[in-house]
Amino acid sequence: MSENMDGDGLLRLIRKDVIAFNRFRLKDPGHKIDFSAETLNSASLAGANLSGVILTNAWMFNVTLCGANLSGAFLKGVHGRGANLDGADLSGADLRDADLTESSLINVNLAGASVNRLDISGAKISRATFEQLVEAIKSTVTIVE
Repeated sequence: MSENMDGDGLLRLIRKDVIAFNRFRLKDPGHKIDFSAETLNSASLAGANLSGVILTNAWMFNVTLCGANLSGAFLKGVHGRGANLDGADLSGADLRDADLTESSLINVNLAGASVNRLDISGAKISRATFEQLVEAIKSTVTIVE
C-alpha cells in the first residue's frame, strides 16, 4: 500500500476494507485525511480509526460506525440520519450542525465534543450518552436565574 495514498484512494480503501484502512492509519498516523462532502451512505465502518479525520458535510446516511474511533474528528454539518454509532468514541469531535436524527447513540463517548445545533431527534440514546450531552450543552450556555 502506498504511503502517499490520496483522498480518493483512502475513500475506496475504507469502503472496501476497514482493517487495511486502520493498518494504513497505524503506519502513517500523521497523514491528514479529508473526506469532506464525500458520500459514505450505508457503508459498514465498524471499528474504523477515523480519529482526527475531516468529515465536514459528509453524507453518511445509515452508516455503521459501531466501536469506531472518531475522537477529534471534524463532523460539522455531517448528514448522518439513521447512523449506528453504538460504542463509538466521539470525544473531542466537532459535531456542530450535524444531523444524527433517528441514529443509535448507545454508550457513545462524547467527552469534550462540540454539540452546538446537533440534531438527534428520534435517536436511540443511552443514559451515559445523554448525561455527556447535557454536560456538553451546559458548557456552551449561560444559565440565567
